[in-house]
Amino acid sequence: MAKNSLCSYSHNGYSDLIIRPFIRPSLIIIGGVTIKSEHEIQNEILLELSKSGTTVCRSNAGKIKTKDGRTIALFPKGWPDITGFRHSDGKMILIECKNDRGRLRKDQQQFEKFISQYPVIYGVARSVDDALAIVDKE
Repeated sequence: MAKNSLCSYSHNGYSDLIIRPFIRPSLIIIGGVTIKSEHEIQNEILLELSKSGTTVCRSNAGKIKTKDGRTIALFPKGWPDITGFRHSDGKMILIECKNDRGRLRKDQQQFEKFISQYPVIYGVARSVDDALAIVDKE
């Protein structure tokens, strides 16, 4: 089942979406219970936040190795799934996406503790409503 990877950006007051195809399951069955994948939740959040006065995009963390053997460092481990800013005040937005059963890994817990000392918008979202509440809370 083909899905899309979304990243929104704003240029001169106009919002555009960059759409990249990928293949990921949208639902996961665990113990007979069907839940949305974190990836599907993330895509829904990216789409809705891009309509709500923010510029957001997916954040990849860790390192990758290219076909020719080079290593490329991405965001540090533990960095949230979504990075962006709020248009009204320029405040940085960082959102970690989890499904109903997802829990923060140790590196994500360390990041949460670290980032709490700075004036940025950070939170863990399990749904679009959670993400909108995180962005609107300050």
